[in-house]
Amino acid sequence: MKIELGMEQVGIVVIIFSLAFFLLIFDFNSKIENLNSVLHETCNLPQAVCPFIGTPHQTYIAFSIDLLLALFGTFLIIRSRKTEKLNTTEIEKREEVIKALSPDEQKIYEVIKGSGAIFQSEIVEKSAMSKVKITRMLDKFESKGLVERKRRGMTNIVIVKK
Repeated sequence: MKIELGMEQVGIVVIIFSLAFFLLIFDFNSKIENLNSVLHETCNLPQAVCPFIGTPHQTYIAFSIDLLLALFGTFLIIRSRKTEKLNTTEIEKREEVIKALSPDEQKIYEVIKGSGAIFQSEIVEKSAMSKVKITRMLDKFESKGLVERKRRGMTNIVIVKK
């Protein structure tokens, strides 16, 4: 079983881990401070020098790491939402371009899209149009970013861009 997590889900998991880490640090720090207050009562050193006064420096380091972890999780969530917005706008633009095509061009595009990848010669056979007309349509599709042509021997393979 394979589990796929997107950037947003990973960001949420990182933030949850960060919160758990924060609670663990806070609990550990409170226990250390309680223990230090008990040990300070038996300490003969002056208060300015006593090692049992104040919060250990490791606590500040741990809280800083935890803050960085939470910021990283937030960054992942924000980044994934921006990526989703970009993808939806790209899809909308692609749909507008497809709607603006002529009926013949839409027919050819549907043939290409239906097969995913098809040889240019097969498009000519299936459409009963001339090679020149198909080539010009494919040039137009390529310029609009709808398809991509790759050279395969003596012919081209046409692939729909995602």
